[in-house]
Amino acid sequence: MPLIGFGIALNPNLSRLICSVYEQATRTPTIIDAGQSDHRRIVQGRANTDYAMRCGPWSPDGQWITYRSRESAGRPWRLFALRVSDPANPKEICAGPVRWDWADSVTLVVYTAAAKTFKYSVLKPQPERFFEDSTFAVPISGTPYVYYSDYRAGRQGDRVVRVDANGKAVDGRAGLTLPHRCLFRDHRVFLYEKKDGEIWRLTLPDCREEHVRQISGLPHFRWTATDSRGTKLAYVVQTTTMRLILYENLFE
Repeated sequence: MPLIGFGIALNPNLSRLICSVYEQATRTPTIIDAGQSDHRRIVQGRANTDYAMRCGPWSPDGQWITYRSRESAGRPWRLFALRVSDPANPKEICAGPVRWDWADSVTLVVYTAAAKTFKYSVLKPQPERFFEDSTFAVPISGTPYVYYSDYRAGRQGDRVVRVDANGKAVDGRAGLTLPHRCLFRDHRVFLYEKKDGEIWRLTLPDCREEHVRQISGLPHFRWTATDSRGTKLAYVVQTTTMRLILYENLFE
């Protein structure tokens, strides 16, 4: 079945994916179960008005999905969170999202067009400023570390830094620089692609690096995901149809 997906994201146990599918003049968030040919829309789009809907990451517990949309090219983007069990009631989180991720199963971290990062709860979306301007920062649950992307001139890159109780860096402004394409982060472990298809693991706080395996043909990082333990890796290959490729154990 031909499907054109935008903003593909896999759920934490890699059994389902969500993408924005273009059908009948609409782009709508759609869930596809791995190994199945059927699919179901979870938000009903309106013809020629839902412009460039893009899906984002699932919550760590797999209960929430995220997507952004705008009704026309001249209208602002809006970010929504939707409980999978209650698709009729999406929650609008904010306007102007550029990039977003989950800090935990109910807290979104959003980098906006104003070059600022905010925390939002899907239960009570009251914004809270987080970290420094022109950075997209995500706290690493259960640790005093923050993973962030720096967009400031001369400092671009992805880093990990230890912060104090107020969210201020305490190990110097630069922190530990990470390579491009971080695939997984949880507590003190990171999986990332060091070079094309070369998967490495970094362990904090001793910053120990080890090579995991080589995977040829790994696509854009937005189409890849790991399970909640970082041992399985899945990615989507798209031509006229979509195929889900799964590595059951990265460390074998």
